[in-house]
Amino acid sequence: MKSEELAAQWCRDHPDATLEQAFMAGLGHKMNMNKDSLSARKDKFRSEVLMYRGKYPDDMLKDFFEYWTECGGRKMRFEKERTFEVSKRLVRWSNNDFNKYGKQLNSSQQQSPGNRKESVERLADLASGVLQGIARKFD
Repeated sequence: MKSEELAAQWCRDHPDATLEQAFMAGLGHKMNMNKDSLSARKDKFRSEVLMYRGKYPDDMLKDFFEYWTECGGRKMRFEKERTFEVSKRLVRWSNNDFNKYGKQLNSSQQQSPGNRKESVERLADLASGVLQGIARKFD
């Protein structure tokens, strides 16, 4: 039912009501419509995200959905963005959390034990040098 029809029906049902009462009744209805449309928009976004099931892990899709449907007033986070394409945001989300969701590193990204040991040694040398530099400033 359109808001004009609802207003007309309300006026017929409440012939002795003041203009303020009529306004408040309309405002209350509008607020309920926003809540309903919020859940409807959230459901629509959920179905859009679930289209990518199988391509991305379910845990990642759940985290993505919960983050982007956070409400701040009348709009969800994704609605506040100037542009928003679920497919592109999912690619970016997946790339940012590359190992959190069990995505395997390819062979060029994996560190061998020898490389890891060298990295730890270089880090220890760097930390030692920084500490010596700080100690010299206080001498």
